[in-house]
Amino acid sequence: MDLKKNPSAESSPLLPLGGSYCGMLSSWFPLKYPHITISALASSAPILYFDDITPQNGHHLIATKDFRDTSESCYIAIRQSWSKIDKVVAQPNGLQNLTRIFSTCE
Repeated sequence: MDLKKNPSAESSPLLPLGGSYCGMLSSWFPLKYPHITISALASSAPILYFDDITPQNGHHLIATKDFRDTSESCYIAIRQSWSKIDKVVAQPNGLQNLTRIFSTCE
């Protein structure tokens, strides 16, 4: 829809939306401009992720709990993988080897 050709949207309320940082901005937009917004949609927006409010490793704690609640063996395997990854990284060409093994870059 071309808004210049169809000015009927001129008085329509806005619905800001976004994810992550843009989600934070989307959620704050109606606070600043309540007269032109109808609501907001924020996905994965770390709204309260600021110093002294949320622990810096809060996301990791929640993800770890989710894995553990789903499967104790999965949790243990992931937990043990970190020391193995650290050993590989410490070797010459370690990061390159991980990149090749997991196809993380082209």
